[in-house]
Amino acid sequence: DLIIGAMRREGQGALSVPQRLDVMQRIVGEALSEVRTLSQNVHPRVLDELGLPAALEWLARRTRETSAAEVRVASDARTPLPAPVASTLYRVAQEAVGNAVRHGAATTVCLAVTADRESVSLLVEDDGRGFDVPATLARRDGMGLFTMRERVGLVDGRIEITSRLGRGTRVHAVVPNRDADAAP
Repeated sequence: DLIIGAMRREGQGALSVPQRLDVMQRIVGEALSEVRTLSQNVHPRVLDELGLPAALEWLARRTRETSAAEVRVASDARTPLPAPVASTLYRVAQEAVGNAVRHGAATTVCLAVTADRESVSLLVEDDGRGFDVPATLARRDGMGLFTMRERVGLVDGRIEITSRLGRGTRVHAVVPNRDADAAP
């Protein structure tokens, strides 16, 4: 539909077959580029290839490039984390950092990952404007907050979100350091 619509906009019959193919190739190329960008933002390859700390560094770098916020990452995770754990914590970090920049106007965001044999902890703290967590949840305004809670719950973890107006926000997620399919 996209290609046919574009060809109609370009003019019926005004383009030769090779010109129409060029238009189609350009449109398909642009669509593919957008899909790759979306896919990379949802689940970056670096997460699978190099692990959570590297993926968080990638997220921090991208955030610094697209905003005025300074984003720092610290991690003591020295061994690879189970994929469900890494993916869950990455998505929580992505949402928390995005919220800090978009809604909180944070100038500094700090991410810290700590891991031991039993659990992995992600702490995201920012110096943004903060918000009233209970009121936001009661109004059902915070779809991102709800999504973070659901993701962490799916891997038997817990999350605490605290914030004070004018004092920033703190997101602390702790999940078991095991595959989701492993017995508790």
